[in-house]
Amino acid sequence: MPKVPYIIVFDIDGAIVGSVKYIVAEKQINRNIIDMNQDKLKEYYKPDFVGDMKEGLLRPGFVDFINFCKKKYKPCEFYVYTLSSYEWTYNGLVESIEKAAGIKFCKPYFNRENSLMYRGKSIMHVVDHVKQKYKINKNVNLNNKILFIDDIENNTTTFKNRQIKCPKYNNMIYRDVYKNLIDFYGEDLIKTLEIETLFNNYDIPYYSEKSDGIVNKDKKYYDMNVELYKRRNELYKEKFKDDNFFEILINKLTDLSDKTIKNINTHLKKQEESSNK
Repeated sequence: MPKVPYIIVFDIDGAIVGSVKYIVAEKQINRNIIDMNQDKLKEYYKPDFVGDMKEGLLRPGFVDFINFCKKKYKPCEFYVYTLSSYEWTYNGLVESIEKAAGIKFCKPYFNRENSLMYRGKSIMHVVDHVKQKYKINKNVNLNNKILFIDDIENNTTTFKNRQIKCPKYNNMIYRDVYKNLIDFYGEDLIKTLEIETLFNNYDIPYYSEKSDGIVNKDKKYYDMNVELYKRRNELYKEKFKDDNFFEILINKLTDLSDKTIKNINTHLKKQEESSNK
């Protein structure tokens, strides 16, 4: 039987990446444009989010932590467990993280479909997969092989003692979704009532002289709004540029015992309480 790997499981939003508001909006609005205009389009816009990850959407120190685990805990496998949809997880989100970080997560990517309604996640799904993959008897206890990182406390119905609760990483990278889509598709496809509604729903700056809304038809308001969003982006980047969560893990994760995990959680909680004073 092959050596059983250590199992490192990451939540995504708020744990290893910041706010995905803009990239989700661009992906979804683009998807709607394509669905509504398939007979008119010769080519489709393909958003690239790798640059956003590298610019600060991906949490500082993540790559260093991956390399640390590869050396410290051999062999180890890395999984994601997110409450994002299957489609978004498999078609954009994880791929962008992998390209930016130069790593590969193991499949399957655990997502909303693997979660329990109103009860969160179950790390047992990951453990069962690993046992099947390595033909391990289902009664074998892998408790000391598991580490789960999530910004929501007690966010698993199983292996609760194996979770490290990280501070929420909420950095955001502004994307001018309107400009990106206008530049590719032109005004005729973007400046419609249906697309305007989508921009409003996602709270993304939008401008059209054809709009029925007094705000969206005002170019000066749009320009000012874009500058405000850019400034907010700068403030968030300044706040989170010295985030040291993964640095703390590298220094304190001397082993994967329950005691060490508990001590790290205690340290992080005290640090968070101190910063909130």
